[in-house]
Amino acid sequence: MNILNDEFAIVSPIRCGTRWIVGLLWDYLGVDWSKKSPTHSFDLDIMEDRKVIFIVRNPYKRLRSIFRWEKDIGTIPLDYSWDDFVLNNAYSPIYDSYEDKLSKVHKFVKLENINKEVKNIFNIDLPTYNNEYFDNHVDDGITFEKAYSNPEYVKRVNKQFKNDFIHFQYEMLI
Repeated sequence: MNILNDEFAIVSPIRCGTRWIVGLLWDYLGVDWSKKSPTHSFDLDIMEDRKVIFIVRNPYKRLRSIFRWEKDIGTIPLDYSWDDFVLNNAYSPIYDSYEDKLSKVHKFVKLENINKEVKNIFNIDLPTYNNEYFDNHVDDGITFEKAYSNPEYVKRVNKQFKNDFIHFQYEMLI
């Protein structure tokens, strides 16, 4: 959990813009984060009376981001294919990972709408988030459309992340 101020805290699961969003909000709100890093935890013991903003992300885009991130940090080889990853990864849906705490959430915010939501909640204009993942270290050159052109991959993601599609109101491709 990332404390923003006395009124708000933010939770951002892996590959949901955590460092970008929390870092910018801490900067705008004057939080000294020189000795701490944004986290993915949901710590009820430090929540107190704060309203929790919970960031979610389109499961298809999140899985592509996880794939690139895993290559970047070396947990999968650079030559590991998207095909193998999409069919063999064991990532849990966001909903399943945080299910027991989600009743404490004040507002779910889709990463794809982060600029508008932050403006509405905090009256802060963040730099434009363009809903894409760019990484200078790992780019397989596969577009979103190409990544999900195989219906079996779409079905796999739909099944694997079904709870995220349902509870966070994302549309399945098929």
